[in-house]
Amino acid sequence: MRELLERSFFPFVIKPGRYCGGEPGQIRKDPTGRVSYLHAYPDRYEIGHAYVGLQTLYHVVNGDDRFVCERVFAVDHDAEAIMRRNNIPLFSLESSRPAIEFDAIGFTLVNELVYTNMLAMLDLAQIPLRSSDRTDRHPIVMAGGPAAFFPEPISQFVDLFFIGDAEEGLPEILAVLHRLKGASRREKLETIAREIQGAYVPELYDADHRPTDDRIPSRIKARTVETLKPEYYPSQPIVPLIETVHNYLTIEIMRGCPQGCRFCMATSLYKPVRLRPKHEIVAQVETQLAGTGYSDVSLMSLSTSDYPEIEALAVSLAGKLERSRVGLFLPSLRPGTITAGLLDAGNI
Repeated sequence: MRELLERSFFPFVIKPGRYCGGEPGQIRKDPTGRVSYLHAYPDRYEIGHAYVGLQTLYHVVNGDDRFVCERVFAVDHDAEAIMRRNNIPLFSLESSRPAIEFDAIGFTLVNELVYTNMLAMLDLAQIPLRSSDRTDRHPIVMAGGPAAFFPEPISQFVDLFFIGDAEEGLPEILAVLHRLKGASRREKLETIAREIQGAYVPELYDADHRPTDDRIPSRIKARTVETLKPEYYPSQPIVPLIETVHNYLTIEIMRGCPQGCRFCMATSLYKPVRLRPKHEIVAQVETQLAGTGYSDVSLMSLSTSDYPEIEALAVSLAGKLERSRVGLFLPSLRPGTITAGLLDAGNI
């Protein structure tokens, strides 16, 4: 496969860095005896690589020796034309392995605009678009992310939705696939639906959304991690080979928003508010900067200035970063919470 790409693909695409892999921080593992999971982001590399959740799940899954996680992004128009002309299937960045050869493919759906990109990726992978047309030889197609909270518009195309925070739930799903290696896809999906909170398998429900089996939950409860553990975040993030939309080190400091505005979807999706301790944030910044070389750091949350210790955190980090000539970004600031200390500490 790699030889085919080097001969008929990489020399002809506009930005081969989107597809070739090999970035610092990339993880390569032998798939033999492991559940192979392909994490798919249905948008271009420059956009998907900036999504901090992808780095988190990539690190969490690869941290378990039973699994191997690789990545794939939506290809641009020029690359798609070349792939179709030369019969090149969708492939992973890490090993150039065809997507159809993985045990499971998981799509991160950040909004409804990427639905058609997901279908295009499945078509390029030569995987039947509809769940009902897939057989045991096809990967299990999963979807998560914010748009997965409203799964019905694409329920015909996705085998398994995961609703909520995936840091614990995704490894649990892959553990079931590892345990049932060789079983039918129906048995795997039924077991996941019974055992994993947050898992929704559309084919196990009738037209009125009632489960067809008494052992399947009638209502799906979203999964929430109680604590943002430091082990969720990699010490060595993947550093892209080309410029991305957010070309800086992004650090999650808080999940959820204390404001609870009723017009905001995040109020429902990301509650309750979970804060990370200040010392863990500072330690992550120092560790990840040492392994990446970024010139800027961004403290990320839905409402950064509502982090209770934001001024103390920003002042502390600014003092440390200034010596290395690294800038500090403070996005998502709410009017009325901006102080003189914050203005002095960050690039606002």
